[in-house]
Amino acid sequence: MQQYPIYVEQPENSSQAWGIEVPDLPGCFSAVDREKDIISTAREAILLHLDALDSIPSATSLADSIRASSDRTVLLVDVDTRSIEGPAKRINITIREGLLRQIDAEAKRVKQSRSEFLANSAREQIAHAD
Repeated sequence: MQQYPIYVEQPENSSQAWGIEVPDLPGCFSAVDREKDIISTAREAILLHLDALDSIPSATSLADSIRASSDRTVLLVDVDTRSIEGPAKRINITIREGLLRQIDAEAKRVKQSRSEFLANSAREQIAHAD
């Protein structure tokens, strides 16, 4: 799960649409007629855009997005990218027994399978590599 910032431009009058721009994904934008549709439409636009890319770029922090916003409204959109990462693939890894016990205990604590826990941990590391 990543949180992508979006810029929202409010319409000047009721006959215009709300504008949505995703600064981390050049060319990714949309518009909606109803304010309540902003988040769901932005999420859909982000997923469609990401699906066309070779890799999933990390999202900019909220603080950096606000600094770069030029007085536009900034919102964060939760995007579950797992659906576009491709099918699951079985792998064989070697890991120390003690570490595996710690992984299993933490996975159980957060109510995840071992595989889900390792994949989510890897996603977090990749997202914070910048």
